Amino acid sequence: MSSPESEVQRVEVAALTSLYDAERADQQTHMNVALALIAGAVTYLGVVVGQFHDLRQSYLFAVLIPFPLWMVAAFHVLLIATIVTRNKSIRILELRLFAATRLAAAGVTVDEIGRERARKVTDFRVQPWQLKFQTLMTYGGIGLTLVCFTSYCLWNAQNARGWTVPVIVSVPCYLVLTALLALAWCTAVTGKS
Repeated sequence: MSSPESEVQRVEVAALTSLYDAERADQQTHMNVALALIAGAVTYLGVVVGQFHDLRQSYLFAVLIPFPLWMVAAFHVLLIATIVTRNKSIRILELRLFAATRLAAAGVTVDEIGRERARKVTDFRVQPWQLKFQTLMTYGGIGLTLVCFTSYCLWNAQNARGWTVPVIVSVPCYLVLTALLALAWCTAVTGKS
């Protein structure tokens, strides 16, 4: 017959395990959505580049071509902020579940399992320099592509039609979007969201 204390601990561990499984499944869903967004943005960019000659002659459309990519970038940063926040929740659950096991007695540290192990690969602050380069190339490349493509579209709009009202208005709008997106990324990756 088990003691009431051990029965409470067993129920707590079962509840924590269910919550942990739900958190991890939700986390994976967010990662899949983020990857699908990137794939959609690359597809959009490819289609637009293929039709760019015709599109740049438009009076208003030429300055709006990059905007869907900015929407994807804005939603992507929200997903990343959610992932970072959810990682904190997963970490709390993993610590409690680790404490309920005998892994420590076997010489396994909490940093060797679960989310903390993956964090050594994905978190810019703790990953090895070789992975830091890959992270900078990935996210820096996305940002650079977004800014360069937007600049190219605005330059072409100005070149085709001159300094029209849509071009003049869109330049500061895209500069504000750039600043806000950079600020959102800083907030997301520092975990202050």
